[in-house]
Amino acid sequence: MVLIILVVIINMNVPPNERVKWENMMISTICTGPIEPSHLMTWLQPLVDSLLRLSTHGVEAIDGTTGHVFNLKAHACLLIADAMAARQVL
Repeated sequence: MVLIILVVIINMNVPPNERVKWENMMISTICTGPIEPSHLMTWLQPLVDSLLRLSTHGVEAIDGTTGHVFNLKAHACLLIADAMAARQVL
């Protein structure tokens, strides 16, 4: 048996039928192997740190349609599921 851990970032700010298209998702982490990794947080900690920073401080961004500068914030929504269950939620 091969174990695959996939961490996918999904933009929830688009309509439900658009958010699961590959062009609206970003694969952050892929861990594969015959056994579960012993230190998964080693892989996930940089992502968690970045998401916490985006949630609390945000980053300066430019609105592409108006050219206005604004503070962009992002918030993490955790979902742990197999592929069949994830389809029901998304």
